Amino acid sequence: MTTSLPADTRAATIKQLRKMRIKRMALRLAIGVGLPTLAAAAWYGLIVTPRYESVTTFTIQSADAAPSVGALQLLMSSVGGSANHDVMLVQEYIRSRDMLAHLIAEHDYVEAYARGDADFVSRLDADAGFEEVYDFYVSHVSVEHDSASGVLDLRVQAFDHETSHRIGQAILDASEEMVNRLSETARDDRISLAQREMERAEARRAAARQALQVLQSEHGELNPRASAEAILAVRSRLEGELAIGRAALSTLRATMPLTSPEVTAARR
Repeated sequence: MTTSLPADTRAATIKQLRKMRIKRMALRLAIGVGLPTLAAAAWYGLIVTPRYESVTTFTIQSADAAPSVGALQLLMSSVGGSANHDVMLVQEYIRSRDMLAHLIAEHDYVEAYARGDADFVSRLDADAGFEEVYDFYVSHVSVEHDSASGVLDLRVQAFDHETSHRIGQAILDASEEMVNRLSETARDDRISLAQREMERAEARRAAARQALQVLQSEHGELNPRASAEAILAVRSRLEGELAIGRAALSTLRATMPLTSPEVTAARR
C-alpha cells in the first residue's frame, strides 16, 4: 500500500534537494577552481620571483663576403639569410656544455642564479652538479632560427634584467669568437693549400727550365724558338723554289719533246 505525501510536503522536499545540490556544486567549484586559483595567485604574486627575459636578434655573415663587418653582429631588422652550416654550429654551441663551462668560469653563472633573494623553487642550488646546472641552463636559454630571414633570436631568462642582458651578451660574444676562430682556421687552411700548390708549380717550372737548359747544351742551341723559325723559313723557301721548278718543267714538257736537253735539265 503506497502512501502519497501532501503537495506542500513534496514541494518542500524538492526545494531542499535543490539547495543541497547547489551547495555541493558550489563546494566543488570552490575546491576545484577557487582554491587552485587562490593558491596560484598567492604563489605567483607573493612567493615566485619575477623573471626577466633578454632578447637578442643577430645574424651570421661571412668574413669573406663582407670584410668590413664582423662574422657575427647584432641586427635589429631582418636581413638576408646566412649559411645554414654556420647557423647550426652557432645554435649547437649556444646549447652546448662548453658554453655553460665558459659562463661558469668567466661570468659567474651559478652565483647569478643561486642568489638568496630568489624563491626556493626557481633558484639554482649553489651546490648543484654540472649536469643539474646544465639542465637549468637549457631551460633558461633558447635560440631559434628564422629560415626565411636568416635571423637568430637568443632569449635569456634571469631574476633581474641586468643579469639577463649580461648573460645574453656573454653568449653572443663567445659565439662571435667561435665563428671568427673557425673562419680564421678555414682561411689559414686555404692559404696553406695555395702555398703548397704554388711551391709545386715553382718546382715544375724549375724542372722544366733545367730540362730546357740540358737540351740547349746538347744541341748547341741558345734559342730553340729562333732555331725553329729559321728552319721553317728555309723549308718555305725550298718549297717555293720547288714549286717554281715544277711549273717550268710543266711548261717545257708542253712545248718541247721529252728527250730534249732543256727538259732533261729541268727534271734534274
